[in-house]
Amino acid sequence: MLKKMIMLVVSASSAFALHYAEVNINNVDVNAKVSMDMGQFNQVIEPDTTFWGLEYTNGSPSHSNGYDKNGGMGDVFFLMMRPLGNLEDLRVGLGMKLVFTQLNKSNFLALPFGLEVEYRLPFDLPVNFYLGANGYASPEVLSFESAKNYFSYNANFDIEVIERARLSVSYKAQHTNFIDFDALYNRAVYFGVKFGF
Repeated sequence: MLKKMIMLVVSASSAFALHYAEVNINNVDVNAKVSMDMGQFNQVIEPDTTFWGLEYTNGSPSHSNGYDKNGGMGDVFFLMMRPLGNLEDLRVGLGMKLVFTQLNKSNFLALPFGLEVEYRLPFDLPVNFYLGANGYASPEVLSFESAKNYFSYNANFDIEVIERARLSVSYKAQHTNFIDFDALYNRAVYFGVKFGF
């Protein structure tokens, strides 16, 4: 599965004008994400501010609360992110996702909204350090099929070892609560790489 995910990210990165591609793994889980900068295709949109993309997580039952997974979790997302005022090192974004998965043969579909933050630490070093976090939530009114609500959060620490290439350590959690049962889809620490184009 890991080889397929890496090949998918590399192929998508070369086939489309992607802004970012990342792969995150641990001993049993894999997460991949690709995003495209809409400013590269539309002169009205300022580059590096508006993105859409895809994310996929194949989580292991050992990092959940034991429900049968009938496949991974996929989402399509839209994100607007800009520096906060005159603080060029602090970027804040608002986004939305369409999330889909299946547990215990029940379909889960939700439309969560969220907040993302990234801060470049002000160290005068040859490499850059970044702290990031995001949270997304979908109440019952934005949850469909057998879904009751959705909540996810992520915190990450990145080191930009060379320009537009980072090593990352992150903690991710995804709560997928159904009408008939509450489920933790995945909660784990990941190690990954991120590439900017």
